[in-house]
Amino acid sequence: ESGIIKNSSLDKYITNRSELQGITLNDGDKVCSVDLFDPTTFETDSHFKLIYTTMGLGIMIDFMSIPCSDRIAKGRNYLNLEDGDKVAGVCDTNTKKVFVVTTKGYCKVCELDDIFKTSKRRVAMIRLTGLSEDDSVFKIIPFNPDGKYTFILSSGERFELNKSEIPVTTRVSKGKKLIPVKRGSSIIKIRES
Repeated sequence: ESGIIKNSSLDKYITNRSELQGITLNDGDKVCSVDLFDPTTFETDSHFKLIYTTMGLGIMIDFMSIPCSDRIAKGRNYLNLEDGDKVAGVCDTNTKKVFVVTTKGYCKVCELDDIFKTSKRRVAMIRLTGLSEDDSVFKIIPFNPDGKYTFILSSGERFELNKSEIPVTTRVSKGKKLIPVKRGSSIIKIRES
């Protein structure tokens, strides 16, 4: 969550023990994403990943630029986070558009072409969405226009949203309130169908 990224070979995890430490973390930090990738496919597949934060900032990092390190190594800090912000997740960049949803139910689709790509460390992140004062980004995922999303709220309620109802907007604009999240509740899960 603090922006530390590491790359280590999968063969370092082969063992007959039930669990192995995968990274050394600072106190208070948490792992928010783990991804498997094959460097031999980078000729045909995108090797950039969109890393986004709870405050609606993000950047596309070139994973080819991250050096391989030992299994329990700490990794390197690649992000220049604002005070109080933390990484919310990592999104594949194999589509031209992404779906952005906040914990309070604001949704939008925006073009990936607008989002800054880099292979450098500690560069400033850019705004991916506008947010209300008490809102935060829940998830950003690749957008496929077919089908619908099902949202599960902390209150136990479920809501369905056809993808055709989601507005396509600019990167910095705020999404539209499409999920009726009541005060005290928030989105905790999204399913795609």
